Amino acid sequence: MRNNRVISIRYFSRVRILMLVLVVCVASVGCYESISREELRLMRSGPITKEPTPAPVAIITPTSTNVPVTPTATMVVPTMEPTPTPSPTVTPIPTPTPEPNLFLDILEPLSGISTESRSILLRGNTLPTARLVINDRPVTVGIRGDFNEEINLVPGQNVIEVVVTSVVGSRLRDFLIVKYNEPAPYDFFLLIETPIDNIQVIKQIIEVTGRTAPEAVVKVNGNDVLVDDAGNFSIYVQLRAGNNVVKISATNTDGKLLLSERKVFYVP
Repeated sequence: MRNNRVISIRYFSRVRILMLVLVVCVASVGCYESISREELRLMRSGPITKEPTPAPVAIITPTSTNVPVTPTATMVVPTMEPTPTPSPTVTPIPTPTPEPNLFLDILEPLSGISTESRSILLRGNTLPTARLVINDRPVTVGIRGDFNEEINLVPGQNVIEVVVTSVVGSRLRDFLIVKYNEPAPYDFFLLIETPIDNIQVIKQIIEVTGRTAPEAVVKVNGNDVLVDDAGNFSIYVQLRAGNNVVKISATNTDGKLLLSERKVFYVP
């Protein structure tokens, strides 16, 4: 037992010496292994049993197996292109032609005149497109803008209103003053022109002519005869053989009656 102790002491002495030599050698050469405090303690306490280095384990890398991939049918949905919206067609708006200025030109009659006629002719010019009204009555305007209208008058002063209106609403108005002097009453008369009195003829049919007042009612042998505006009248009379008396009468509006006769001898 004592020998074992001596051997142990010697063993540890040698180990220490070896460790010192190893440290000096590593320090002088510059290449040494790091020894942890635990390993150093073990070395001091007894022989170091180096654990066997584990054998490297082979790592088996799994080989990838090429598995055929079945292509998946992809359903292609057709893309519907949107129908293009047609651009709105812009219709050019024609620039309206400015209308000429509205005018009214009365050629006749002159305002303020006097006349003895029962009617008077009114003439003038305006725009062809204008609307013309005279004394509240529409009047036609010619294609050149001319117009004329017969205006009836009453005794005394007459006011004639003339109004023209354009298509855009412009309006012009004018007034005329015309005085109608009614003629003075004249003496009622009856004048027989043909035939002359106490005449002999060889024609069976003769013409009776004469003059009187335009408003008179004329009769020849009891038959009405037409009287024109100037008071003239005429009619044909059939004669008998021998003596014939042609009777003519005229009656005016006052009831006044005028009589006349002609003696005609017819020789067949």
